[in-house]
Amino acid sequence: MKTKMNNPMNLSFRNMQRELHRFFVSIVLIFSIMHVNGQNLLTLKDAMKEGLDKHYGIRIARNESDMAERNVSIGNAGFYPVISAYATIDKASQDAEIKVVTGSELKKSAAPSTITTAGISAGWTLYDGSRMFIRFDKLLTFNKLGHLGVKQVMEKAVSDITLAYYNVVLQNQLLKTCQERLKVSNLRLRLATMRKGIGSGSEYEMLQAGVDRQADTVACISQLTLLQNARVWLNQLLACDLQRDYLVEDTILLTQLPSLDELSKKALDQNSELLIQQANLEVSELDLRYMKAQRQPVLGFRAAYGYYENETQAAFIKYNQLVGPQFGFTAGMPLFDGFNLNRKIRNAKVMMENEQIRNTDDQQRVLAALIKTYNENQKSLQIILLNREGISLAQKNLKIALEAFQAGMISSLQLREAQQGLFNAESSLFEALYLAKEKETELLRISGLLVL
Repeated sequence: MKTKMNNPMNLSFRNMQRELHRFFVSIVLIFSIMHVNGQNLLTLKDAMKEGLDKHYGIRIARNESDMAERNVSIGNAGFYPVISAYATIDKASQDAEIKVVTGSELKKSAAPSTITTAGISAGWTLYDGSRMFIRFDKLLTFNKLGHLGVKQVMEKAVSDITLAYYNVVLQNQLLKTCQERLKVSNLRLRLATMRKGIGSGSEYEMLQAGVDRQADTVACISQLTLLQNARVWLNQLLACDLQRDYLVEDTILLTQLPSLDELSKKALDQNSELLIQQANLEVSELDLRYMKAQRQPVLGFRAAYGYYENETQAAFIKYNQLVGPQFGFTAGMPLFDGFNLNRKIRNAKVMMENEQIRNTDDQQRVLAALIKTYNENQKSLQIILLNREGISLAQKNLKIALEAFQAGMISSLQLREAQQGLFNAESSLFEALYLAKEKETELLRISGLLVL
């Protein structure tokens, strides 16, 4: 008996058991603390509301959109007259020498003079070849681009928050799967130890069970870190405390999507990128119209009411005062500018043609991305169905394997294979659900249905 107690192999195994026990207890404590600290449930709806209210990119895009909306005014387009007031006083001291045809002469040194002017003037463009109308249409288009920019940023925010939230759900489910595997490994180690104690098992089998339990414990620690990092990512998107802890929903919910044809039609009509590209095409068309309008005459009206006073010792007229209204019309038309306008018009046509090409190319690119994402989503849905069937089979297989192992009918390694089979089936299902949600979210974004 003393020889057995002093056997280095037995001492080594008992030391390993103590270390594994302490390791396992520490993991249980970590999981218990995480559960206590995360009692508050955060739903996807709550996360979305919180994220959209605080999202920095959305706030910036809304500010820029507000500026574009304020710029839409007929005054900014040039429809209103420009009215200004003015007033000046000029003083001078001049040497004057004047001779007129009548023979009169005036010669004076350091003659003082004062000129005072004041009044109100107005200038109003009555016709400029419809350029003011084109400018107004351009302001409307820029306002449209501002709203589309907000929608595009919101789509990305909704997509990011959705995927970050369900990534927390995924990592939490994988952590539970790791914990379940660890429970089975712990049971396996106890049974292997009991079997060795009664002489029906081997020390190798017991040691292997201990090694596998240690590997499963390490896997739980690694998975816990992935879960914590997933929370940090979501907290960053929600613009809150990066270390905030919470519970999340325990399932990844999938949405029933329209058919591929319906999604394609929605994408051509509502996709943010395509709508922005179409607005850019409108801007190019307006630029071309504006260039052509510069060939038209410009008709303006000017009016003023002024006061003029000139008091001087350097002229025969000592004092001169003018008060009253003035008005008149101005007209102008470009005749020749070195063919610069023709060159600008040709360049504007090329730019508009390029925008048309980009528009067609973007439509093809968006539809191609939609079809590929749809196919990947369908593949994920098929994998989910197969994995659900696989989990059912793996659960039955593990149950039978546990009973057979307890009865001594199979080895510890065979039980490990059944245990690993269930773990792989559950992990594959959770990852397939997340991938399907990722593709579903992308389909909604491409078709313009993610943010309505």
